[in-house]
Formats: sequence, C-alpha cells, structure tokens
Amino acid sequence: MPGSPKVVYFIQQGDTGPIKIGTTVLALLDSRLKQLQTSSPLPLRLLGVMEGGHNLERRFHERFASHRMAGEWFRAEHDLAQFVSLSARQPSEIQRGDSSELEEGRTAARNGEPPIAAHVPASRSLSPLESRLVLHLEAQKQMVVGLEEAMTILSCSYEHARQVLHRLARRGWLARITPGNYELIPAALGEDPFVETNPLFVGSTLV
Repeated sequence: MPGSPKVVYFIQQGDTGPIKIGTTVLALLDSRLKQLQTSSPLPLRLLGVMEGGHNLERRFHERFASHRMAGEWFRAEHDLAQFVSLSARQPSEIQRGDSSELEEGRTAARNGEPPIAAHVPASRSLSPLESRLVLHLEAQKQMVVGLEEAMTILSCSYEHARQVLHRLARRGWLARITPGNYELIPAALGEDPFVETNPLFVGSTLV
C-alpha cells in the first residue's frame, strides 16, 4: 500500500503461547491480525512491530531458528520474549515516528553527511563507556540493544545513552535497525580494529 511502511510483526497466541514473526504493511496490520485470529483457537495479541520487510524478518527467523515450531511460529522462550519486549514498538509509534532521530537525519543531510548506517568508520577505537556497552553485548551474545536497555547497562541518562549509541553507530560497532534500536556488528567484521592488548581482540561469532 503506497505510503505505508513495511513492518515485521510479533503476534502471540494467548499470554504464554507461541509467537508468530511475520511481515506486512502497517496499514494492513489490523486486517492481518483478524485473518490469523480466524484459525486460532486462542485469542491473539499483537506484541509489537519493527520497521522492515522480508530481509529483517528472515534475520529474525534465522536468529530464533532453534525455537521454531512450524512456519513462522516460534516457542516463546525467554530470549525471544525479552527481545520483543525490548525492541518492538507499538504501531502508533511507527506512525508518529521519532522526531529526534528524524532531526538527526535532517541535520546530517544539511551537512552533506550520509545516514548513520552508511558511515564507514575510519577507526573503531572506543571510549571506556563505549567499550563497556560493547563488551556487555558481546559477553551476553546479544545482537540487538535498545535505548532504554543501554541506559540500564550504562547507568546513565536518556540523552547520554542516545549519544553513546549514536557514536557507536558512526564508528561501525552498531547498525541502526529501527529508531532507538541497534544491532551489534561482530568484532570480527571490523576494519583492522584490534591490537593484541585490546580486550576485544578475541572478537566473537554471535548467533
């Protein structure tokens, strides 16, 4: 549908039942939920959505493949439930947009800079606070981090956490997947970022 963004949705059967990870356009989300409800013996509820299409959906299917029951339905294991709780948004938030992120984009455009995700880092060196966040994500094998979770990990304010995430994205450690949510870029993909004394030298392969 023209003008309506594509979203990956997370729909759960009952309160503790399996979670469906699918894709539709935002304008058709209600219709999709009603369509699915006709074949479900239990009430379905929308847990949230993330902006993105089939590529993003496929990445989530691969990440939670060990929980797959059939098709697009996955067992509501702790890591999946936590991921949805931290990363998904309500449809009204997608429709409204994130004014601070949009303003950052406008400012970058006025300055002739590419979008955050397009920055190719000249250096991936980190400040102590940035290292703390990256090390935490690597140690927990956590691929996605949201703004509120970064605040908790770093014990800092909203604005400070937002700046840290923004800097890490510009330096190539994170890639923004939706406003306020970022995916960790594994250390092994860095642009010659390590020396042997760097504690991140070991890298990791995150699933």
